[in-house]
Formats: sequence, structure tokens, C-alpha cells
Amino acid sequence: MDAGKQQSEIIAALLNPQLSGAIFPHEVTKLDLIETHISWVVLTGLYAYKIKKNVDFGFLDFSTLSKREYFCQEELRINRRYAETLYLDVVAITGSVDILPVSLSINGNGDAIEYAVRMKEFSQHDLFDNCLKRNEVKTSHFDCLAVQLANFHASAAASKKANGLPYGSYTSISASVMENFQQIRLFDCYVGVEQVLDELQAWTEKKLTTLVPTFELRKKQGFIRECHGDLHLNNIAMIDGEITFFDGIEFNDQLRWIDTQSELAYPLMDLEYNGYATKANRLLNRYLEFSGDYQGLAVLRFYKVYRAIVRAKINGLRLAQDHLNVDEKRNSQSLFGHYLTLAQRYIADVCPRWVDSSLKEFFFHGPFLAIMHGVSGTGKTTLSESIIEQCGAVRIRSDVERKRLHGLEPTANSHSDVDKGIYTVEATQLTYNSIADTAEKIIRNGYAVVVDATFLSRPLRDQFRALAKELDVPFVILDCLADEPALIERLQYRSKNVVNVSEADVATMKSQLVSQDHLSKQEQQYCFPLKAENGSADRIFDKVGLSRLFCDQSLS
Repeated sequence: MDAGKQQSEIIAALLNPQLSGAIFPHEVTKLDLIETHISWVVLTGLYAYKIKKNVDFGFLDFSTLSKREYFCQEELRINRRYAETLYLDVVAITGSVDILPVSLSINGNGDAIEYAVRMKEFSQHDLFDNCLKRNEVKTSHFDCLAVQLANFHASAAASKKANGLPYGSYTSISASVMENFQQIRLFDCYVGVEQVLDELQAWTEKKLTTLVPTFELRKKQGFIRECHGDLHLNNIAMIDGEITFFDGIEFNDQLRWIDTQSELAYPLMDLEYNGYATKANRLLNRYLEFSGDYQGLAVLRFYKVYRAIVRAKINGLRLAQDHLNVDEKRNSQSLFGHYLTLAQRYIADVCPRWVDSSLKEFFFHGPFLAIMHGVSGTGKTTLSESIIEQCGAVRIRSDVERKRLHGLEPTANSHSDVDKGIYTVEATQLTYNSIADTAEKIIRNGYAVVVDATFLSRPLRDQFRALAKELDVPFVILDCLADEPALIERLQYRSKNVVNVSEADVATMKSQLVSQDHLSKQEQQYCFPLKAENGSADRIFDKVGLSRLFCDQSLS
């Protein structure tokens, strides 16, 4: 029997309620099907059975039963790294091809005629994308997503230059990236977007060449890892309130052994495509904060372009499927064009695009350097968080970087007293030197920077103002204000939070009030006052005024 026809008969049998009692070794409360261009997923209520299609797309080859069994086992291994309770086992679909469908059963006594990955079923209602549309995803969920992704990347196997593997090399990256263009040019939907695709391909080829040293450095430093490989919003679920990754790439090692920034680029691109750019900015900053991979910004935009083109290609592949109805084809055609448009917008921007139209007169310029200023409890973190989400800047937090330099996790407690331990004058200068070095690299990669630190020492403020002048970018001091009773109330409230990055308490704040270097008359020309009221991120500054402050600097 023809393999395609045989698979169709198997799927039809699995979906036949009259046969479910004989086929499945468990209760079946429903029968439904999810189909993609490479697989079928049969839903039974309690379990989901994922069966690979007999297809060969070049980058994916499921064309024999033995290959489908192997890749089922790989899918189980790969996904159990982050979804152990979701991915259960690989089952054989047994029976005789001569007497289909009545001979079919799961793990029966007959010959294996197909294989499936058995998963715990969850509702499509729980997909991250659907949760976003229902406004059920909280800020804390994005923070959890960022930390979970950073921790997964830190624990995933690394591919370094010394082991001789090709992953992460120019040759490997180029092959994956350029294959997308080759395949898209074969699609019927390619007609009409030739010029756009030519422009994207030319930009990609140029970036591939200029990024060669960066690719090699990131490989050498261990940023090529066995990742998920396909982490868009519909491969993330909110199961029982927990962030869960699933459906990682098992069929192509080259698409899974990738730069961790390539992995991060996928949910960022997907969030921006779906209108959640401020959430993408938060995810990016939280990930960088916990991973420390600020140098990865050198390749992030390249990978966001790549991911947008991947999504365009996937929709092009869907258009070739016979089972799609007219509306589904129209939707895939639309998505194909929109993802190419997003990629085109990425390459047109010389810096992260502004994401909030209400703030276009705020940080209107390209890269800039802004430093927060104020004693502990004035709301620097709250206010800077709002700023980076709205304008796409990258934040560096002194509390986090100080601990990183001393081998501590962001939320760890150093048990250091004022001016002792990791808070000595020498440790503080080392921290600010490290932040300045990181800020320079970020700005040179086209991103704006906001430094979340007290900056109570004038020499430290001068250090960063000099850096901005050297890099020829606007500089601003964002002066955070609050009266002492409000400071005490906030710090006492914060001390009750067991998960907190800052270790400052009321005693620290009172010491800072006495020892700080007040802003000089010269510094006032770079200064803009901010105030966080009632612990919220309400901005009371004049956005036009702040815009004018930047404009005056850029024209001087």
C-alpha cells in the first residue's frame, strides 16, 4: 500500500469513535485532530498522540518508518528536558496493513506500522498566544519565561569549537539562513514579493560576512547550545499556571544546535509581530539580566530577521497543503507577506524601532545613555522598568552586575553591611567599570542604554557622561525624587519581599542621604526629574521637555 494512503487510513481509524475502545488502552472522552505540514496530533481527552507525516522537505526527512521511529525517540528526549511531565513515551501503532483499520491498536501484539509520541493532553486554550489575547498573561509570567529560558540555556549542552562540531560556524549558520530564501523562491506565493526577498537576501548575505568573527567568538565562548529550536508563542503553554515549553525541533540537529540569541529572537519577534512590543522589551531585558549575555545583542537583530523569514517560509509550506480550505489558504498567504514585511522593517531600522507612538517625542533619537540617580527607595528600578519597556532600551542594573562579579545570583543575599563585603569603595568602582564596559558594547550595537544605579558619587556620574561623549550619544541623568517618609515606607515594604535583587534597607538609605554628592550646577543641564508615586510607574515628567533635552545635546 502507498505510504501516504496507509497513513491516511491510520489517522481515519484513530479518529473513528467506533474503533477507539479496541485501539486505545485507556478511556477516550473525545476524538479530535490537529494537523500541521509535518505531523498529525490525535487528541483523545487524556492523551495526545503525535504522528509524523511521511514527508521529505530536505531540512526534514520522515520518509521511512525507521526514521519516524528514531525521530519520535529524539522528540521525547529533547522535550523532556523542559517538559518531563508532558512528554510520556513513544508508542507503536500495531496492526496488519492487509486488514486496516480493524487490526489497529496502541502497543498491540502485531507489527509496528507507525509510531507516535504520547503526551499528556492540554487544551489549545492554554497556548501562550491564546492566553495573551485573553489578557491572562501577567508581568510575572514574562519574568518567569525569561528566567526559565535563561536557566534552560545555561543547563543545555554546549557546542564549543574544540569539539569539532560544525554547529554555530559561519558555514552552518549560512546554510540554515540561505536555505530559507532558496525554498521560498520555489513557492507560488513568492510571485509579487521578489523585490522584498532580494532586499532581505542581500542584507542577510552582507551581515553573514560582517558577523563571521562574532559567530566564531560566540561558539568559542559556549553560546551554541542544544536549544529548543522553535520557540514561538504557540510552542509555549500556560499549563496549571506554569510556563511550559514544548514541541522542540527533533528533526534537524542544525536547527536545534544554535546560538541562544537565535532562540531568544523567536519569541521576541513573535511578540512584536502580534503587537506586544513592550512585552518583548521586558522579556529581552529580564533575559539579559539573568543570563548576562549583553554581548549577544551583536547578533540579535540578525536572528530576528531570520526568525521572521522562517515564519514566512512555514506559511508558504502550508499553502502547498491540499487539506487547507479557502479561508486557511488566504490566512497563510497573508501571514507569509506580513512576516516578510516585519523582516523588512527590522533591516530598515538602524536601532531598535520605537514601540509606543505616544513616546515618539520622548526618546526620539537612536542610541542614548541615561543614568538613574537617587538614594535607595526612590523608585529607580520601577521607573527605569517603565522606560525600557516603552522605548526599547536595554537596562543594566548595578545590583545585579555587582552580584554577578562576585559569583552571586541576582536574588542572592550577600549579607554585606554598608561599605563592607561587596559594597566597599573598591567593589563599587569595579562594578561601575564593568557596567560602563557593557554599556559601551550595547550602544555600539545600536541600542539605547538605561543604567539603574544610585550614582550618588559625582566621579561615577562624570565617568558615564564622558562615555556618552566618547560614543557621541545623548546623555541624561534621570533624577528620582521622594521624601524621606516615603523612602522609609517603601524600603520597609520591600524588605518583606523574599525575592528581591536590592539589599538596601533604611539604614543604607539614611547613610546615602548623608554621604551623597549632590548634583552640580553643570550636571543640572543634563538632569531630568522623575517621581514614582505610590509605588507605581506613573511618569510625571514632561515628555516634550525631555525630548528637547536630547535634541539640544544632539545639535550642540
